[in-house]
Amino acid sequence: MSCALLVRGVFVLLSLCTTSRALHGAAAQDSQAVVDARARLAEPEPEAAKRWEWVLAVRGAANALGSSDEEFELSIALHRRALDVVRTMKYPDGEAELAYRLASSLGKHGRTREARELLEETLVRAPSPTYEPYLRAELVQLARRDGELERAESALAELDACIARAPGNADALRVQAAIERIDLRLRLGQIDRAIEASSGLVEVETRLAAAGALDPLDWQNIRRKRWDVLLAAQDFRGVLAEIDRARVDGAAALAVVGDGELRFYRALALASLALGEGRGEPEATAALVEVAAESARNPLDRVHLRHALAWLAVEHGRFGDAARELDLAHELLETRVVPVPALERAQEAALRAALALARGDDTASLARLCDASEPHWRALFDEWGRVPVGKSGWGSLHFATHRGVLAQWMRLAERADPERGAERAFDALVRAQAQGSLARSLGASSPTLADIRRELLVGDDHGVVVIVPSLDRTYVWTVDRAGVRSFAAPGVLRVEPALDRLRELASRKLTPEERAQVAGLGREVARGLLTDDACAVLARWRRLSVVGGEFFGWLPVESFVVDASGRALGLTHAIDHWPSIPVASALAARLRAQPAGASELACVALASPTIAESSRERWKELVPLPFDDDERAMLLGELDGARSRVLTGAAADSAGLVEALAAGPRVLALVAHGVQVGELERPAAIALASGGADDDGLLACDEVESLRAPAVVELAVCGSMRGPARCGDDGPSHLAGAFLRAGSSAVLASRADLEYRASLRLIGAFHSALSDGATVAEALRRAREHVAGLDEKHTAPWYHGAVQVFGYGHLAVLEPRPRRTPLAAWLGAGGLLVVGVAFVALRRRSERSQRAHGPVGGVGGGGTGGIGRSV
Repeated sequence: MSCALLVRGVFVLLSLCTTSRALHGAAAQDSQAVVDARARLAEPEPEAAKRWEWVLAVRGAANALGSSDEEFELSIALHRRALDVVRTMKYPDGEAELAYRLASSLGKHGRTREARELLEETLVRAPSPTYEPYLRAELVQLARRDGELERAESALAELDACIARAPGNADALRVQAAIERIDLRLRLGQIDRAIEASSGLVEVETRLAAAGALDPLDWQNIRRKRWDVLLAAQDFRGVLAEIDRARVDGAAALAVVGDGELRFYRALALASLALGEGRGEPEATAALVEVAAESARNPLDRVHLRHALAWLAVEHGRFGDAARELDLAHELLETRVVPVPALERAQEAALRAALALARGDDTASLARLCDASEPHWRALFDEWGRVPVGKSGWGSLHFATHRGVLAQWMRLAERADPERGAERAFDALVRAQAQGSLARSLGASSPTLADIRRELLVGDDHGVVVIVPSLDRTYVWTVDRAGVRSFAAPGVLRVEPALDRLRELASRKLTPEERAQVAGLGREVARGLLTDDACAVLARWRRLSVVGGEFFGWLPVESFVVDASGRALGLTHAIDHWPSIPVASALAARLRAQPAGASELACVALASPTIAESSRERWKELVPLPFDDDERAMLLGELDGARSRVLTGAAADSAGLVEALAAGPRVLALVAHGVQVGELERPAAIALASGGADDDGLLACDEVESLRAPAVVELAVCGSMRGPARCGDDGPSHLAGAFLRAGSSAVLASRADLEYRASLRLIGAFHSALSDGATVAEALRRAREHVAGLDEKHTAPWYHGAVQVFGYGHLAVLEPRPRRTPLAAWLGAGGLLVVGVAFVALRRRSERSQRAHGPVGGVGGGGTGGIGRSV
């Protein structure tokens, strides 16, 4: 035993000596670079003829330094000294180049304020046409890193103006501007606009290549940004297809820059597919391992690769491999070569949570991990909170990584504290949702779980289903008065084909064979997306609120089937779609502040407006909508009469709408054509009548937000909830979101095209149910049931299931119409009987009098005819 210990001790001692020599060698090398740098700093200012030569030598000394804090400060000092010397030379290009290098280094180490001040000073002092675009591009980057996205937008506009006045061919500069624009759009979650910008980037690349002016580094940057966009859009197969094309089309560029970027993005795409689809893990792991071994790749890229390897290992039960990959990623994060964003720290914490949960760690271990990781979650929330709110849409959960981080934190909090974990988890979810642009514009607070149960749930049969999909799982939480439950379903990629087919069938007329498919697809999607256990919970409810449907574009929950009856949820449940929990809380409070009551004007309707000439010319498919007495009766239902006002034809313009809303109706119905105005950020609009030469008749989102909108708005308008993809935001990019901003609490709207007469019948039945005192969601359920029961054709979801309640729909908005009691009915019938008997008696008496005084003709006939006309 002692011999073995002696051998081991000698071995450890030799190892320590070897390590010491290695460290000493590195320290000696580093100290020589530091000595050289300090010597350069101590040198006097060189002669005028040797200044540029001296500047180059100083810059070389700075570049030889390592990455420690001391050496970084020496590097900054050397660059500043060189910059001071160049400024005495009145050499704008040289000054701008050094300022750019110095600012870039400062920015990467988190000293963005110093970097910005230096760049702005250089732009004023030495406006170099050659370097100005790069200085302005760096200003965009700095603002984006700091989360100052409004400043970034402004700097981007200045960069565009700079490129427009640049001499000669500016395509190479446009590459830089487009890259900054893509990064900014991705930061805001505006995936569609990032895709648009990346398409423009490829067009520039094509022009440069045709002119023989495409630099290999520009080609590499263009490809990388294009793949970043496709990854953000979760088009992983698109990434792989583009990489295959790039190997062929970019052979000349690859000969210079190598294929490291291609292999990096291919590995990430393969890993994402393996997580999302549950297959291809060996190929993905091999590709990740190969690229992760490259020491030349920057540290954050290597962190992302290690994280991807850890996710795959957790998913396939290789817990030891997962722990090792996490430790390697942590070492990279601790090198501090670049500042680590809050997301990377939170991602590491999420992975450790996923590993601990999959491994089955005990409650005490989970509680310690939960406490240790909470600062990382809070730092991420704080970062989200610094993003400026804007109508173009911002959502803190727009990336799958963000949603995965949040979901793991919620799962960990639930398991770590069986008593209060659910409340702690839901607090995190609501805090994240409170960063949505609509929530922030409404000043919505973050309700607690107790608040949700007390203020938003209206009965024991009312529940909320919250859907938070990440790449590997779709996480589902159900909340009702009995408690909170969580469920984990496979990733959405596994159910996407069925979901796409269900969307497609729910948005058009169907053949009898297709109608038979709908129930099966509704059951398949519900089980795959929500799990059997979650479906069983939903089946027990009769009122349902859905949160998170925007993650799927249009989630046709109303067509889901969750029980053995085969009936769609839209026919069995009163359903509304909450943009988020904080928004629902604000909307419910808004409704309670204006309780249901009698109103002189219950409903205003604009129907069949005269289409403006400019709209007819632009959208030639628009045809006049028929609207006569029959259509009016269909539309208004029980609200027809003195309590309703209808504007049609030329009167159905914006001015007429504003005037009618001034009377304070509780309900607004708009029956008109919907159009998409491509040049608008929020393109959905309603084609109203023109109010004059300067009025195009279009009611777009900006105009809607200037209205005094009533509590309930019904949009019998095709595509009223179509808008740009803002996945994870709380839905302001369409007309329904605009009406919520304008004061409404619930909006009936659709992403699909609508069948005209079926929509009139649906809204008429909705009005009748509202006038009986039903809530908005229950009134729409009854209306769906009415339309679906008309005949076999109308059972297709296109006729009744495409319209959804967007907002809070579980409060009544109209006072129930008076109902006669049975006693009153009998008294009324008795009164009618008495009147009838008296009338007959008087008639017979009159006839006897006429026979006593002469024949029926003449006066008698004339008298009878006169009485008839007056009646």
